Amino acid sequence: MMRLAQVLTVSILTLAMTADASAERREGLGGKYAARNMTAAQGSLTILAGPTSTQALGNASAFGSNGPGFNYNRAVFGEGDFELDLSTGVMNVGAAYGITPELEAGVMLPLLLIQPEGAEGDLISAIPVFATYAMDLGNFDAGVRLTASVPISEGLDFGLNVGVPFLFRFGGNSRLDTGLFFPLNFGDELGKSLVIPVRFTQSVTPKIFVGAETGLVLPEFETDAGAIPFGIHAGYTLLAGGNVVDVALQLMFPGFVSLAEGAENPGTDIMAISFGTNVQMKF
Repeated sequence: MMRLAQVLTVSILTLAMTADASAERREGLGGKYAARNMTAAQGSLTILAGPTSTQALGNASAFGSNGPGFNYNRAVFGEGDFELDLSTGVMNVGAAYGITPELEAGVMLPLLLIQPEGAEGDLISAIPVFATYAMDLGNFDAGVRLTASVPISEGLDFGLNVGVPFLFRFGGNSRLDTGLFFPLNFGDELGKSLVIPVRFTQSVTPKIFVGAETGLVLPEFETDAGAIPFGIHAGYTLLAGGNVVDVALQLMFPGFVSLAEGAENPGTDIMAISFGTNVQMKF
């Protein structure tokens, strides 16, 4: 993990040093974070390799973060001889293409780089493919998103996440991303959940943005198994050859508040640290 962090740091510094401060943003690409639309601009390609992308909203997991970028999910339970370490490290890289002003489609490639001792998981277990249709209604975007998780590893089941995302922009420098998402797992029995993410982000300057994220996760629609996550994020936007580059970091506690009876809160046994870069490109 340290080696990967060093490589990422060098890459970020290189981008920062080579970015032309006087460069103009390519026509059609989103500017400051708070003012952007839900979907990729028509004719643009967004490389997804960092947190805070709208495309991963609603893909919450009780065991950590699984969005774009490198996600280190620390999951340690118990103490001493009874300690159980289920930590993982996943690098998610993907892309989204703006087909029309309203429609985008994309794919993710999740690479399992760190897994619990003794586990034998595949490097790639499933490939998520998604499409989003969203209408720009001024300061409000409303859409529909379908994400199909195509299993690669033996024993995994097909998954489908049906979502209705919403985006509110207000005050010129603020945005709220939310929605209703219904992850489905087509195994021997249908697995179903309800995910309601709530992410607020403030553009402090045209280049710097910060925010917080919470919401509600209800596996099998059962309150006793539910959780309220909490996290914070920050990012910096720069121009590289007219392309828009976001460098971001996110800290998340997926089970910050457990809704189970008798649970000890806040829950910090599981902590997700995510970082990386998203790039908007147009040729």
